[in-house]
Formats: sequence, C-alpha cells, structure tokens
Amino acid sequence: MTKFDLQRFLSAQTESYETAHKELSSGLKRSHWMWFIFPQLESLGKSETAYYFSIKSLDEAKEYLSHPLLGVRLRECAEIVLNLDGISISDIFGYPDYLKFHSSMTLFAAFDRKESVFQAVLNKYFDGAPDESSLKILKHLFFNRSNINSLPPDPEDGGFSVFAQRVAKSGKAKCGDSFAVEFIEEKRLLVLAVADGVSSSPCDWKASETACEALLERFRSASGNVPQRMVNAATKAHNAVRQIEGQCSGSITSLTFVVWDTSSEEIHVLNVGDSRVYLRIDDVLEQITSDDVQPVILKRNGELVLQAGVPVFMRGVTRSLGQTEALEFTVATHEFKSNHILLLVSDGISKNEAFTSEFPSIFSSANISENLAELVAANSSRNEDDATLIAVWHSVVDQSKRSVYEDCVDAGTDFRSAGLSPIEMVEFIKAALLRESKNAELLGGWCAGYIFELIKLYGGAFPSSALFRR
Repeated sequence: MTKFDLQRFLSAQTESYETAHKELSSGLKRSHWMWFIFPQLESLGKSETAYYFSIKSLDEAKEYLSHPLLGVRLRECAEIVLNLDGISISDIFGYPDYLKFHSSMTLFAAFDRKESVFQAVLNKYFDGAPDESSLKILKHLFFNRSNINSLPPDPEDGGFSVFAQRVAKSGKAKCGDSFAVEFIEEKRLLVLAVADGVSSSPCDWKASETACEALLERFRSASGNVPQRMVNAATKAHNAVRQIEGQCSGSITSLTFVVWDTSSEEIHVLNVGDSRVYLRIDDVLEQITSDDVQPVILKRNGELVLQAGVPVFMRGVTRSLGQTEALEFTVATHEFKSNHILLLVSDGISKNEAFTSEFPSIFSSANISENLAELVAANSSRNEDDATLIAVWHSVVDQSKRSVYEDCVDAGTDFRSAGLSPIEMVEFIKAALLRESKNAELLGGWCAGYIFELIKLYGGAFPSSALFRR
C-alpha cells in the first residue's frame, strides 16, 4: 500500500495509457491525458482536474517515480519523446501542453540521476533549461521540507515527542488548515504553528500555507530574543498573506504560534484569531490563549439593542492575518514543565469542548500518536470542519525523580504531593513491570492503560509493594 493516493493515476491510465503511447509514437498528441501521464507540481494548473492529478509534495514525487508501474510508464513515455526526430516539442504537444511537459520533466529530473531520460529531454528540447516556475516551487519545497504540513523526526536527544496532523472537512478538496513544526537544533528551539484559513474567503488553504511558510522563514533569519523574533515572524506572515495575488487575493487566516526553548521550562505564545493553545496540567486541560475576537455592538433595524440601558455586544469578527487593518502582536510566557502536555488546535477541534475529556485516556495509552490521529479525524467529522492538532510531550522520564517515586512507593504516600505526575508514575511502574516480564513487547502494549486505572483507583497513593520498589 502506498503512502499517497497513486491509485488515481492508475485508474486514469487504465483506458488511456495505450492511446497516449500510440499518439506519442506518432509524434502528435491528439486526445486528453496530459495530467496523469506527465504530472506536474501543484499550483501550476488552475483547473480542478489539474489540481486532482498534481504532485503535492517531494515525497509523493519520489514515490510516483519509484512505483513499479507508474515510474516505468513515465520513463517509457519520456523515452519515446526523446527518440522523436525532426519535430519540435510544440508540434508534438501543442500549446499549452508542451509547457506542462516541460514542467513534468523538470520535476522528475530533480529526483533522477543526472544522465536520466528526463534531463536528456530537457537538453534536447529546452536547451537543458528547467521550467522556471517548477524550479521555484521545487526550491521552496526543498527549503521547507518536513516543516510545512509534514512532521520531521523527533531529535534523538531532545527528550520530547511531537505529534501533528490535519484532516480536511469531508468532501473538501483541500484542507484549509496548515501547520509548521521545526526544531532549530543549534539553539534548541522547537517552533510550532497552526494556521486556520478562514473558509468564507477564497483559497483558505493558500492563506494558511503562506502564513506558515513566511513565519518559519522569518523566524530563522530574525535577530533578537525569542519574543522579538516571534513578533518579526508574525509581522512577516501577516504581510505575506496580504500580498497574495490573483484568485486567492483577500484570503485571511488565524495563527497560533509557540516557541519552546527545550533547555528551559518556558514556552512563548503568540495568538491571532480563534485557534487555541492548551496546557494539560495534572489531567486538567487549560486554555492559555484567549480567542482574539473583536466584539460588535448588536443592532436591530439600525438601532442599538440595549439591556438595562447598556449596549449589547455579540461575538464579532475574528482577527486574522491578511486583514486590511494593522495588527499588533504580543507574546506571553507560560511554564512548560516535564509533566505538562502542550496542544495547539484549530477551531475544527476546539469548537466542541468535549474533546478535552478524551486526553487522560490517550496519554495513558501505549499508542498515543494513533489515538491522537483518531481524535483529529473524529472532531473534523463531528464539527464538519477542517481540523488540526499539534501535541508536544516529554518522552523521556526524568530519572532524577526515581528516588522520589521510590520514597512514595515505600511510604505509600500520595505521589502528587511529591511533585510527580500520573504520566511519570505510569512510566516508572511500566519500566518496573517490563523488567519482570518475559514478554516485554506484549506487556508494553497494554500495561500503561491498566496502570493508569490503578493510579485513579488508589487516588495517587500506592501500598508498599516489592514489585514497585524494584
């Protein structure tokens, strides 16, 4: 099973590949198959069909090229064109398809060896020059790889784990939310952002992607302390969204932006709009941002609505990046300790507060990422909206607290009063059980949830136990 939906290409080629093969061999394209025989990068085509068959990431391009049928067919068709003689590329494909062909060859030449058939085609028909529009997108994708809407691996010595996922509203062609995750290793900074494009504006996805891209680019290059860099980055993102042109002009987006210096116990938070940041502290999920919404005075038939002589206000317009009015940004600082869990969510999740009750069971399970993914999908369906969530938690137990844990077990005292979290207790006890078990793999799959139930049963205190002391 492939990571991407390459079946769309296979299905389209079922009845068209032989036709395309014959037409190319004759030196004249006559029917409609360009999109799925020579795919190009997303955003180059404007139609729904062009978008549907576009290649949307570097990883998808690599998987397409390595596919045992699609990759072979792509090379075969490129080889046919390469071997045609005495005919120009515009005569073979006509306008604008010869431009699409140029784009496709540029895309796949970037992933194949230098002497590949794709580069040979570029050399023969385009004087060796790549398509500039495709090249610009490729450079952008390589620069932002694993940062925009893609989760990079956790750093090996980071001591934390990150989950990030977005789900498009059912029936929607493209998710209007975007997220960014980057760990700047030399500074030990974890940079996180969620942007929720306002769906009532055109191209909500364009606004959210543009904001995340500009934000990361500016934060990397900005000088000053972390809050100053965050304000500079948010200003850049706001201006970048305002400058979107063409059919996506006027797009706007919320922004939730967090930076954590992983060598400290503080996070810096900047928020515009109604996406939110939560901290889970002692099983309580606390919202630490305020929905950035401008109140509006309620009127009926042009008259103010008064209550006890005072104007009535209603929830108004959510402040957004890209709005015509100037924005001022503020950065707040919050504690982020080893027993805390950090969440950034779009309103596709937070508009239904019921989601907050599901986290104790998720973070006491052995499959945290899998259960978080199910939560995002469920809330997208429940709220009929795009949904995005980033979660950060400490993945390494602080071994300096082991003696505190052992003292609590020996004395049968409440571990919470000693500053230990339920998650830390789960990890300490699970490690002890795994040492005693002959089937550690099986035990690791179910014991976390069981231990969490024990913790709730005993209310934070455990009786003395030789097993727990080991």
